[in-house]
Amino acid sequence: MKKDHKKDRKSLDKKKRSSKDKSMKRTSEKSVSNKPALMVSHDKEPSRAPLNNPHHKTRLLLILAIIFILGIFITTLFYFDYYLIDFKEVNTSVIITRTGGGFNTNTWELNFGKAAPGAGGTKHFTVYSNVKARVAIKVTGKMNDFLSVSENNFIINPQERRQIDVDLNVPADTPLGLYQGKLQVFMYKTT
Repeated sequence: MKKDHKKDRKSLDKKKRSSKDKSMKRTSEKSVSNKPALMVSHDKEPSRAPLNNPHHKTRLLLILAIIFILGIFITTLFYFDYYLIDFKEVNTSVIITRTGGGFNTNTWELNFGKAAPGAGGTKHFTVYSNVKARVAIKVTGKMNDFLSVSENNFIINPQERRQIDVDLNVPADTPLGLYQGKLQVFMYKTT
């Protein structure tokens, strides 16, 4: 009886082995399909993440250094060709009254004196430069809606003088009172 039990056990082991072999054959047949097979190699150490690899770090630092140096170079070129060479800021003002009338002749600011709603006026200033420059004019404050300039964002050549008209146009519905602002003139060196 013991022998039969051993035989049964051996035949059971053979059946298990043959079913394992069959399943392995099926698996290997499947891996021969058109899909790429995943190959695992245990004799190599696992690949490192890109930032842990010293070669990748060196390459990344080199690329960042090149970008930084190019940025400085381009900024320097731009700065030396278009840097601010002069800046003037002039006070502007007008008093809106019912009767209007009046003027101011000072030359250190653009004071339009008194004006009635719907009225206007013109003042002038001269731009001069020893070098070729781009001129930009900006009006700030409460006078922004009232003032306009005859020219803006223009190039002035060396030794050239250019007269700029500053026109005051007070809308008819403007409330009475004092209005102030600033007229800013920026001069940038250009090529």
